[in-house]
Amino acid sequence: MRALRFALDAVAPGTCLEGAAIEIDEPPGRAWCLRCAQTVEIASRTDACPRCGGHQIQPTGGTELRVLELLVHDD
Repeated sequence: MRALRFALDAVAPGTCLEGAAIEIDEPPGRAWCLRCAQTVEIASRTDACPRCGGHQIQPTGGTELRVLELLVHDD
């Protein structure tokens, strides 16, 4: 998500995108804990399982990107 924000900031000046805003909703990541046999929420791939503290987790979600709405004004 940071890369998307950086790209907009880099290309926008002097174009029709100047002054554009981007709103990104970042849901928490998900992982499967091998120790607990549960799906848990994580903030980072390096986090420990919030239930058992183990590091045997397999990320299963949270890196997806979906554009829900795009609004372009030609003023």
